[in-house]
Order: sequence, then structure tokens, then C-alpha cells
Amino acid sequence: MALTGNKNLFTATTTQRAGVTPTKEQIFLDTNTGSAANGLFIGDGSVAGGRAADVRPLETKNANYTFTRADEARMVIHTNSTAYTYTLPTYSSVPFPIGLTELQVMNEGSGNITIATDAGTVVSLVGTGVSNPGTGGTFTLTKDQKVFLRQSQVQDTWIAYQNNATGPTGPQGVQGIQGIQGVTGNTGPTGSQGNTGPTGSQGSTGPTGPTGPQGSQGNTGSTGAAAGVGTPTITTGTLGVNVSGPDTAKVFEFTVPLGPGGPIGPAGSRVGLVWKFSTTVTEADPGSGFMRFDNATFANITEIFIDEEDAQGINQDVGLLL
Repeated sequence: MALTGNKNLFTATTTQRAGVTPTKEQIFLDTNTGSAANGLFIGDGSVAGGRAADVRPLETKNANYTFTRADEARMVIHTNSTAYTYTLPTYSSVPFPIGLTELQVMNEGSGNITIATDAGTVVSLVGTGVSNPGTGGTFTLTKDQKVFLRQSQVQDTWIAYQNNATGPTGPQGVQGIQGIQGVTGNTGPTGSQGNTGPTGSQGSTGPTGPTGPQGSQGNTGSTGAAAGVGTPTITTGTLGVNVSGPDTAKVFEFTVPLGPGGPIGPAGSRVGLVWKFSTTVTEADPGSGFMRFDNATFANITEIFIDEEDAQGINQDVGLLL
């Protein structure tokens, strides 16, 4: 089928359409039966048969970007590892048709794309997956994600949605019943005997046994020689010794001189009650364990103030009143 410059809408079969390369000004209505029946195709001057009207051409934006009216019929795509922000403009700056505009964004890069509003003053972004919905709303696209941005019936309000979004996790199902216990296996063979353990510590000594019976008395020994007696001495002088009687029955009398005196013993404890002395002469309670006079000169003392508790903290009310 020949193309003429005075036509921009054609009807043709799939075979006829695929045999020509329409320009940007030409549109085909495919009259074939099957999947392409009644499909609308748009020429671009390079693709044989044109492209389907519902397939948007790609527009790569690897930079921060603000959407324009040209994006109404194309898909904005990001392809590199850098993160960028795509901004929705106000209606006053870019008048997208209210309720009749849908923008499409695809992220094929490893860097994230953030869909944002105009500095949070006029434009509002809402929808599933939007952070801080409203004038401060943002939507983040990670790698291999696509988002649709629909201009709502309200000026400067956009709705973000994804047709491949995952819904919330459902509640956990009830736990199944426990299975029956399996049969107990055979007892394994006895293991080899382990090494002998270390010797334990020695036990404590047992109690002393009872005293045995007394043995029989031995024979009387022979009489020994009489013991000689020297002259012992001590540090305080010579020890006096007077010996009398026969060798078999000597009698010894010793005279021991008086030794030196021992040291003086410690002083005995005081008898009576004890209070600590306060040098204060004010007429008042001297405080627990203290006593005081009313004058610092002993000859001028007229009153003595004594606390009811002595220096040991013992209450002496009864003794003081006797």
C-alpha cells in the first residue's frame, strides 16, 4: 500500500501495516483479526508498521528533573547508579490537564529515584507507598520499579500507585496439630570403658579406738646406786641444799633465795559514772555524753549541767535523781 502526504489516518491489515514505515504524522487502524484487531498504531519514522498507541516512547533522565507536558505521552526512565529527584510542578507553572494526565516513571538504574512535590507548599502527593502524604509527600523508586502518577480531579493533587505493588502481609494461620510420636529406635551398643579417674584426696583421720586392758606387772628391778647431788644455782643467788639420811632414803632440803620484784600491773578501772567534759559555759543541755560548768573559773562555779546519757550512751536518769 502506497503512502501519500495528504493522509494521516489509514486502515490496513497487519501485513500491509508492517510493510511500510509511517512518519510521525501518520496513524494506522489495524483491521486484521486476532490480537492486533482494531489496534491503533503511531508512526515515528523509524519503526516498520509503527508502534502501538498504548506503548509510550522512552525518555531517559539521568539528572534531577521537573516534569513537563511532553511527559504526558512518554515514559521517563532512569538508567544509572546515581540517585536523583523528579519534581511535580505546580499547575500554574505546568498546566497538566486536571483529571486527564498520567505520568509514568521507570527506574532501571541502581540509584534510587525520589518523586517529590514543589518544596512542600502547593503540590500534594498521596497514595500507597507515599511517605508523609500531602504537600511534603515523597515516593521512592528502587531498581526495576515503575510508578504511575495520576493527576486527580483536584488541581495540584497527584496520586501515586503501582500495579505491581505488594499488598500487606496477611495474618498468620493457625498452628497445625502436633504429629504422633515416632517409634523409639533400638538401643545402641555399649561404649568402651573410659579412663580411670584421678585418685581422690585422703579422707580425715578416724576416731581414736578404746584403751586396751592393762598388762600384767613386770618383775621388780634391782636397786640402783644412790644419786649424787651437786650444788645448783639460780639467777638470784646460790640455791641452799641440805642432805641427810642413808643412800637408800636421802632427804634433800632446798633453800631458795627471794627473786626480784615483778612489773607494776595496769591500773584498775574507775568506779562510778563517766561523762566527757565540755569547755562551753552556756546554760543549756551539754549534749549526749557531756557535762559542763556555768563558769570557766573553778572558784566561781555555781551550777553543773549534766546530760541524762553518760559517755557510754547509757541513760542515767534514775541514778542522777537519787
